Amino acid sequence: MRDDPRAGRERADAIVEEARELGNTAAEATALRARAWAEREVFDYDAAVGTLARASTLARRIGLAELD
Repeated sequence: MRDDPRAGRERADAIVEEARELGNTAAEATALRARAWAEREVFDYDAAVGTLARASTLARRIGLAELD
């Protein structure tokens, strides 16, 4: 992710989509956190904050406080 955050963002997006298709909310929240990290690495702070908010909402919804 740190070597190529743009590619990391694309990989995270693919995992988010796969997790959604499988109904795996924990994996989706985790992948969203990875996407937010990649957004941060390319200085897209507003996007990172929004992505983290989505990840946090999902984590809370399924009772995963450690991902919040």
